[in-house]
Amino acid sequence: MIIEKEIETKHETDVVLKILSDSSFILPLVFPIKMLMEKANGVIYAKGDVRGLPVIINIREYIGSSITYVLDFEKPKLVGKMSIHKLDENRIRIVIDIDMSLIYWPLKISIERKLDKLQSNFDELIRLERIKRKI
Repeated sequence: MIIEKEIETKHETDVVLKILSDSSFILPLVFPIKMLMEKANGVIYAKGDVRGLPVIINIREYIGSSITYVLDFEKPKLVGKMSIHKLDENRIRIVIDIDMSLIYWPLKISIERKLDKLQSNFDELIRLERIKRKI
């Protein structure tokens, strides 16, 4: 399953990418997680639920010209990745690729809804985060 979302922004995309490289900011906005903590070996542990079904993810972050989060789901047993790319000065693209069957459709619906919500109030979230971080 591949979910793609292009998001337009009024903020400088370099600043936006800097904020989106913070896993504690972006991951709860995209995935149904309620708890996020970093393990000693650089792996991010995330826990949440979709309609009462547990979601547990081990995440590795790679930052270069794009931002990539490699997702290793413990519950449900899935693998995937999320990539964030700068398209131009006013747009970014978020691509989520998770290998899942129909049985995990509530997870797909949850991610799509969260991405739609993120797209609708993206500039305001970035504005508030810039104020918080003084960027």
